[in-house]
Amino acid sequence: MENDDVKQSLRKFLFIPERYTKAAKNDNQIVAVVHRSWLSSLVQKGRPDIFKYHEKLTDYEVDLFLKLGEPFESAWQLVLITVLHLEPDENVYPLPRPRQANLVSWDALNLTYSQLLHYIADTNYKNSWKEAFKKYSCLPDTKSAQKVPLVSKRAVILEAIKRLFSCPVINLDTQEVFPAPKDRYNTHPNCLPAICAVFTSDHIFLLQNYIPHSLFDCVTFSPAVLNLARSRSLFLIYQILQLLRDSYDKGVALGGISLNDVLITPSLWVTVVPKLEENLIYPKEMLSVEISDQAVQCEKKPDASLSKLLDLWVRGQLSNFDYLIALNRLAGRRFGHPSHHFVLPWVTDFSSSHGGWRDLTKSKFRLNKGDRQLDLTFETASGLQNCDSSPLQIPHHVSDFLSEITYFVYLARRTPKSLLCKYVRPNWVPAEYPSSIQRMQEWTPDECIPEFYTNPNVFKSIHEDLPDLEIPSWATSPEHFIEKHRQALESVSVSEKLHHWIDLTFGYKLSGSAAIKSKNVCLYLVDNHTNISGSGAVQLFTQPHPHRTTPNPYMDKIAPKIAFPSSKRRLESTLPCILSPAVSTPDKIEESSESQSDQVGEESHPLEGPKTLPKIKYTVSAEDTVKAIHLPMDYGIVSSLQAVENLSNFSLEVLHEMPRDDNYGQRQLSSHYKKAIAESRVKEMQTLGCLIVEIYLSSKLRAADLVHYDFAARLERCLKVVEKEWRDLPCAVKKVTSVLLELDESGRKISSHSQDFYQPISPMGLPPPSAHQLLQPLLSSVIPFPSYFEPLYKLLAEIHSLESSSDETSELQVNILNSGLPSLLPKMDEDGLDLLVPHVVRLLKSESATNAAWRLFDPLAKALGPNRAAKELLDPISDLMDSGGATRAKLYHRSFLLKLMVRFGLRAFINNFIKSLVEAVGGYKDQQCKTPTLEAERRKSDALNVVENFNLCDNEAGILSPLDEDSSADSDKVITEQEIMPGKKEEGSDVENEPEVFVLENEGDENDPANSVTSPAVALDLMAQLEIDMDQEPEGVAQNADIEEPKAATPNLEPEEAATATPVQTEWRPPRRPNTATEFPVSEESAESLLWLAHRLGPVLTARHLSRNLLRMLSLCYLGESSLAPSKGQESSESCCQAIPGMKLVGDINSTRVLSCLAEIAGNVSNFLQVEEK
Repeated sequence: MENDDVKQSLRKFLFIPERYTKAAKNDNQIVAVVHRSWLSSLVQKGRPDIFKYHEKLTDYEVDLFLKLGEPFESAWQLVLITVLHLEPDENVYPLPRPRQANLVSWDALNLTYSQLLHYIADTNYKNSWKEAFKKYSCLPDTKSAQKVPLVSKRAVILEAIKRLFSCPVINLDTQEVFPAPKDRYNTHPNCLPAICAVFTSDHIFLLQNYIPHSLFDCVTFSPAVLNLARSRSLFLIYQILQLLRDSYDKGVALGGISLNDVLITPSLWVTVVPKLEENLIYPKEMLSVEISDQAVQCEKKPDASLSKLLDLWVRGQLSNFDYLIALNRLAGRRFGHPSHHFVLPWVTDFSSSHGGWRDLTKSKFRLNKGDRQLDLTFETASGLQNCDSSPLQIPHHVSDFLSEITYFVYLARRTPKSLLCKYVRPNWVPAEYPSSIQRMQEWTPDECIPEFYTNPNVFKSIHEDLPDLEIPSWATSPEHFIEKHRQALESVSVSEKLHHWIDLTFGYKLSGSAAIKSKNVCLYLVDNHTNISGSGAVQLFTQPHPHRTTPNPYMDKIAPKIAFPSSKRRLESTLPCILSPAVSTPDKIEESSESQSDQVGEESHPLEGPKTLPKIKYTVSAEDTVKAIHLPMDYGIVSSLQAVENLSNFSLEVLHEMPRDDNYGQRQLSSHYKKAIAESRVKEMQTLGCLIVEIYLSSKLRAADLVHYDFAARLERCLKVVEKEWRDLPCAVKKVTSVLLELDESGRKISSHSQDFYQPISPMGLPPPSAHQLLQPLLSSVIPFPSYFEPLYKLLAEIHSLESSSDETSELQVNILNSGLPSLLPKMDEDGLDLLVPHVVRLLKSESATNAAWRLFDPLAKALGPNRAAKELLDPISDLMDSGGATRAKLYHRSFLLKLMVRFGLRAFINNFIKSLVEAVGGYKDQQCKTPTLEAERRKSDALNVVENFNLCDNEAGILSPLDEDSSADSDKVITEQEIMPGKKEEGSDVENEPEVFVLENEGDENDPANSVTSPAVALDLMAQLEIDMDQEPEGVAQNADIEEPKAATPNLEPEEAATATPVQTEWRPPRRPNTATEFPVSEESAESLLWLAHRLGPVLTARHLSRNLLRMLSLCYLGESSLAPSKGQESSESCCQAIPGMKLVGDINSTRVLSCLAEIAGNVSNFLQVEEK
């Protein structure tokens, strides 16, 4: 469909205006922005509501935003709509049956070494047999001659949608909603999920999630993304192969997907948009005709010569019915003529549906009358012929094969009474007519007529007093009887002996000694009549008719199971069979390899020599290495040769020409359906080869514009480019490219056959390529996928399968990664970690970012190492801690800070996290939103460092952070920006020289006075001076109802993490504080962690990075009007500073924690400072 037609269809059926759509990469696809409420109403009600327009943006602005890729509000959603226009009057083949692959585990999909060898040997044997059958056999594929019912195109597309997407389907005409069949099919993680499918009488609309970038954009505009690591492109191919395997198991073809149909996310996860329309397989006209049309076909003249029809029938490519009808025409018989109607044999007595076969070597007249009566008739006529006085009698056995009377009796139920009284019986007596088809077959001496094989109406009577012709008890209806009767005519039992009936009715047994011997002398052929007649028996052949080739298990398309014969071991030596005595004979070593290996294993160990060496000299005999070819007992090669000779003799004597030498094995008269399915699978593999070439040689194909080529032109162009640029193709994909595109070692096409099929055995000795085969780990020689690809893909696929499940998706994804990383990370190299890191970083920016950092950071950072961990994870962790909120309190616990110091290193930790920790002590992280979303954080423009977010009054100067340099601060008393930037080494800095005592270094006994952390008397006096009575609540201050219920300051630790934090707790104990109703868990947790950190860093680094920043934070606690407001609902005995006597301010709470930390730090380092002063 053209793009304008697609937009018009959307306006007509879904009411989406043109301004709210833009063109997608394909002509039949549109990207639309719709309101989520409109989309939800469509899925629930089964009809689209009136389209909801944007309240703030004009149509022009919406159109511009769409084209520029600007984001809309969360209430609006971008959807990709695929529109398929279907002709309602066309029918196609149905989809293949799906395989039960969803029940197979991952481990069962991988073959062991022995299973792989068996698969290769067995598949190559079967494919070679099929190829030989096509080339050399004169027999058709009898198993593929089954009739495939046709279905509508809409039914095929909807079935494909159900299997691939498992989404709700809406009938827009009836407003009926069919729920998603999740009990049977699941959407593959690499298939673009669908929201719903809407169909009308001639249109299908598939609404899917929208992903802006495709693989075409990546290789065209950002090729460096894939060039950073070799594993990136290989992982893309691996994902596509996984989807191809899943679609094959579901019986759906992805079609000739292009780079535009392969969508990609920043984390290099692939989602494919299948070409559903390529699942429509249109039928072709067959040579054989339908059962219901046989009566009509009988009236038509043959359009083929007898030699052609004979060849087709002998080889089984023409049905028995069609061939007999053709012989009737050649004999001058006319359909519907009572005295010269078509004749067919009675083949059964109808005692059962699959038995009661008639003897076709005898005529029906002979079977009905008996041999004695026929002999009596013939001898009596012969004796009277010798008497001169008696009238002339012609010796004969049969008068005719179908008389007028019998014809009218057969069709009595459909013939008027007047004709029946004229030709059958003058008086109308219904009881004189056979009541059933079984009784009629027993009564009549004549042959059958085609109507009993084609037309069920002949059983229905037009006469009131003559009942319908009864059918056998095993038949349910006349139609059912016709079907079974026709199957009996085409059965193997009839086909094997039908040539005898042809000899009796049209062949050499109508005259001469053969006729006398068969008791088949026909009166019409021996009476020497002189009157001109337009009907009668006609002898077509004077030679025995060739018999039809019947199915042979060794001459069929399906390879038979061959049992290798086992011969007795005649060699007494334990040496291999290739070594034999010089006088040995070949029959002494006729033994299968299997029996040899078994007996060698039983006699001795493979690494041990023979216990007793024979005294006979052994030599290698070329004659002994030749093995006999054992043919099966029922192979029947002689009968096959005789059949060929009989056909040749008959053609020369009767038809005066040799049999046709066409390759009939290549004809697939009724296997078009299977052939089309096989072609679609081959096309998918060739498409994968084209995708590989287009990914790795994208710079050579940019001017080719392969996106808009049809598949044949695209494949041809890729073959030309890869042949010319073969050296530029990476070695990792050369082998798989040569297998998929059938190339030699230099990149040239090696196959001269049709591109619709692969060779039965590839040059590597493997079967034709498939997704199941290429994903086998033991076949890494074809495409070298790293061993960790499978567990990595399994983990990531499980994560992406939860993308649209619920609001708790990110939490479930964190749990999945947490359980899978410990076993996965040891197997991965740097390239593998490069594939994993983006998925973890994405979770660090999700709703469950805190839990993701708490659980996933340490194992991943450990695998990455300090340098790469700082490069990949430092920024997201730093942004996460800067965001603040009650949910971030867990990240300020000393156990997590310890992990940050260990994994990033001390210098990186001090330069990036000290400032956030001090700000958290001052209460600035408590004032942030509790659960900021990723989009909100991005739109705040680093809101954590903007003074406006802290409700400060003097925000004109644009201070970037509470601890950053500003115009009002003394630059001599604060740490500069250069000091805290990573990588900036100042002169005299002790950061690098300070030992990381937190790793595994044992501290001294905490009972030692030198290591005591108890505050001295000076510190106690300072705290005593700051104590203020907090019991009195200021009047007029009410409890803030918005304050969240207090939470524990120390989060619960995992067992493993608690063990990590145990040594720290034994070395240092937090000072006791009065119990308070903690409303700010981040600041409380940060204060304890900061004191722990000061103890670990030592006095020099503490003074430089902690104390100085705490002093700055002390003044900032009272910055802004909100800090000078009276505290609400605070009831605590904890001392704090008051600006106004008798009133507690909000800033007092934060300053209390800051002063407490300063006092503790001063107490810890006071002994050291006094010693230095002396």
